[in-house]
Amino acid sequence: MSAIIQDKESIVKQICLELEEILNEKSLLLDNKKQSTFTKVKYLYGFTGQYPFKCEINNIKIDDLLSIESLNKLEPADRNKLIDSLMRSLLARLFATEFKAEELTLDLKNYSFHYNVFNDFFKDPKPYYAIFDIEELINDLNEKKIFDFKTNPQTGLIETSNTINLNMQWQWITDSCMAGLWQKENDPFSWRKSMIINAAVVTTNETNIAIEHISKDPDWYRKAQEDKESLDRGIYHIFNPHSIKISALGSPILKNIELGKWIHPRRVESQALLLLNILETIEAGIHHEEWGFAYSEDFNEQNREIIFKAIYNLLTFLMSVNWNSKHNMYDANAPTSSSWEEIIFWEGA
Repeated sequence: MSAIIQDKESIVKQICLELEEILNEKSLLLDNKKQSTFTKVKYLYGFTGQYPFKCEINNIKIDDLLSIESLNKLEPADRNKLIDSLMRSLLARLFATEFKAEELTLDLKNYSFHYNVFNDFFKDPKPYYAIFDIEELINDLNEKKIFDFKTNPQTGLIETSNTINLNMQWQWITDSCMAGLWQKENDPFSWRKSMIINAAVVTTNETNIAIEHISKDPDWYRKAQEDKESLDRGIYHIFNPHSIKISALGSPILKNIELGKWIHPRRVESQALLLLNILETIEAGIHHEEWGFAYSEDFNEQNREIIFKAIYNLLTFLMSVNWNSKHNMYDANAPTSSSWEEIIFWEGA
């Protein structure tokens, strides 16, 4: 381990101790002398200006989460929650840095495993593995709660941890769809509810306005890099699961859905994946699969309207962003941020 990494480790440990001290003081306002602690965080991650993630908590806008002045605008309880979140995030990074994976040599190749159960499974390597061998491994992993997923009973949205990191408590449309690999078989009822919630996210008023704009002028989206405001053009693919409210009729209330605007809305793959999963869930219902919609009780008139509106919106959006006005054709080459949201492929994926 290099001296630089060791130095950063010691800085993280010191910052966490200072943050814990701040929390234990339970002050109504933070002393300006505490600014040095947050300045260390900026140094640690190379921030030369403001902390990049602004936020709004209880209608109070925060311009710099690493500024004493900004933090003191918050109620003590809200401020402490943010500080605690920062401390836990740093501790998690520290743990990940110090964690040593298990090493295993198999068939003259070296592998790193994070769970000891794999070492047990491969302690006597076989020339090949049959399906029942893999099933045995999956059962062992289930017993050790490696796949200990939980779903929200109201929304069907899946959770894998109770992280206090505020950003990671949000829901990604892509994560919702990929969770279906487990939900469809193990919790089909929650899968259907999750699809309805995700469909609702792409039918909010803000999303409708964006899609209408893009459908009338695809270049507004495709040539956005020519404009400084380009990152706001698209459909947001992250939402706050805590903002989801269910009506007495069992449908999500669209006006309450809070979209994640701290990541730019240019991840076309998310919309395509959601469209695929919605259509597959309808088809599954036709074939009487338990995870399909069909005549299930949660597929009532209001939710059907949300699903069909979502299909229309997603089709309209995907067709529009893939329209090449210069050559008057669909080129399936829409600019996208792909799976790594911070990097935009302006010329298409």
